[in-house]
Amino acid sequence: MDNLICAIRIGLRRVAETCGKRPLLRRLAVRSALVVVTLPGMLANVHAAQQCFFQAGTYGALTVTTTGPGCGTSLTFGGITGVWLGDTNVTENCQFNLSPAVTGNTISVAMTAHSCIGGNCEEARFSLNGAHYAVQPADLDNTTPTGGQPLIINGAGDIDMAPGTDDGRGTITFHSAPASVNSININHVILSGSPNGTIYRVCANDAPQAPPTPTVIPTLTEWGLYALGLLLLLAGAYALRRRFRFRA
Repeated sequence: MDNLICAIRIGLRRVAETCGKRPLLRRLAVRSALVVVTLPGMLANVHAAQQCFFQAGTYGALTVTTTGPGCGTSLTFGGITGVWLGDTNVTENCQFNLSPAVTGNTISVAMTAHSCIGGNCEEARFSLNGAHYAVQPADLDNTTPTGGQPLIINGAGDIDMAPGTDDGRGTITFHSAPASVNSININHVILSGSPNGTIYRVCANDAPQAPPTPTVIPTLTEWGLYALGLLLLLAGAYALRRRFRFRA
């Protein structure tokens, strides 16, 4: 494609030189060259990248704001740094507001330090766009972050821990989330005793997977571009031939 664009550009330059005494044709040739050369680059600039966060800020193309009494405290534990909910042994939440809205099934939440040790138990409940999300078995990956004990899903679709001696670790990916999500709320609930709280790190793509339908602009197919390039090259060759003939 780069060679084709180069050939088209050279051909258009020849046409522009030939049409030097015809200002309208010259302007059309130069503008056509700019469109052909720059349009592929413009279309290539739309990409989505995963962004991970636990506090307000700008992450790539994503702006995150937070609301809730649990926001603002962070901790590094078990291989992640995240918002630390339940650190004062109280039920609390933190909501992440996303702008622009993201594709729901790109959202994931990694958790560490979730526990139910010695009767001190806690629970994680998630909401997307203000509606409770029931975690399904396919959503839960207990292999990352590594270490600790597996998380478990209760009958309501929330995340608990079986009684044990180690912290629970895992990642929830919201495969059945709405297509567009502008907020995710993490509600950390103290079930019994005085657990030490859980660390949560949220990740999401910073642009929709399916971009909005662009305004339709008449264009050429790839074969059409090849044909256009060939015609322009022939026009350039013809112009050179005429120039050499006149000089002779």
